[in-house]
Amino acid sequence: MFLSAGFMIFRVWDMYQKNNLARLRRDEAQMELSKLEEQRDSLSASIASLRTRRGVEEEIRRNFLMVKEGEKVITIVDDPAIPQAKSETESNERSWWQRFIGLWSRN
Repeated sequence: MFLSAGFMIFRVWDMYQKNNLARLRRDEAQMELSKLEEQRDSLSASIASLRTRRGVEEEIRRNFLMVKEGEKVITIVDDPAIPQAKSETESNERSWWQRFIGLWSRN
């Protein structure tokens, strides 16, 4: 009788573990499906855009830096000679380490 009860407990535990594993795999598959559906929707939107003349033009301009006749390309870059302004909190506040070192400095 104890042998059959032990066998039954073992079988129930085995089924419980298999059920948990199946549930985890189902959840992983569901997440993967959601990602693939989002990717499909994104690709469908890209394809729809490329089916229009304007969409093709935008893609060519973005990937090949081409312009129409009579247009000019302007590239804006930051001038490294001009220092970037710090915010008020950055300029007024010192870190705890700077304050600690400041206790022994003569400034």
